[in-house]
Amino acid sequence: ENPAAAADDDDIITASGFFKHSFLAPLADMINFGPPCLTGSYNPDEHVFELIATCPFQAGQEVTFYYSSECADVIIANYAFLHPLVPPCATLDEVKEKSEEWKNQAMDAEEKLWKAHRQVDVLIGEVLEL
Repeated sequence: ENPAAAADDDDIITASGFFKHSFLAPLADMINFGPPCLTGSYNPDEHVFELIATCPFQAGQEVTFYYSSECADVIIANYAFLHPLVPPCATLDEVKEKSEEWKNQAMDAEEKLWKAHRQVDVLIGEVLEL
């Protein structure tokens, strides 16, 4: 089945076949960045961008939207500003350290998997001898 046949005007079909929606949200674009008290998501059934309060607002309180959970470099590149709530990006040393941790975890998992395969082979041999 051709995914493009089911696509609406505002759908974009990615290489993996998933739909992404392209839209402008003029009023939402005017909301300042701040504490995460709103969630925003595209509603494909209604073709609207919905903003839903996730914490109580007081009368007169500014409504803010946390644009992204990305680090400072990404926020600056995408939005051309930085806010005190935005965390700094990892340093090269932190990335290398995390990479080494992941590598070690992968090697440990691979060794456990290899041992499990060997145990299965032994069990299959025992079953065949019955």
